[in-house]
Amino acid sequence: AVLSALGCEPIPYLEACLFRNEEDLKQDPREVFERYKISSPPGPYSFDNRYVTEDVPMGLVLLSSLGDKFGINMPECNRLIEMCGGILKRDFFEEGRTLASIGLGELTREELLDFVYCKRDFPR
Repeated sequence: AVLSALGCEPIPYLEACLFRNEEDLKQDPREVFERYKISSPPGPYSFDNRYVTEDVPMGLVLLSSLGDKFGINMPECNRLIEMCGGILKRDFFEEGRTLASIGLGELTREELLDFVYCKRDFPR
């Protein structure tokens, strides 16, 4: 929904896996995903790992912030952020990357779209 609001064509997760490198673009998405799954190192063995402590505040919180800006209801995304924060006793909404924290919070929807498409400089 956020990709659509930004004027991008949404793609299924398995197809997004193809963008890891140029060679994968020519292959079946399911095969690439399965090969990646098998070749990945084991772990992590604790919930307190970078896949949570980096990806949630820097990725999911920004995604949630974009959803707010575009009026998109994102209950699953927000629940994941809350669940991870609850398990680690951290407020990822507070410490995470948002449009406001990167200086884009005051932009209107149209101004944000202009910025995304390089029609507008970064606000000072």
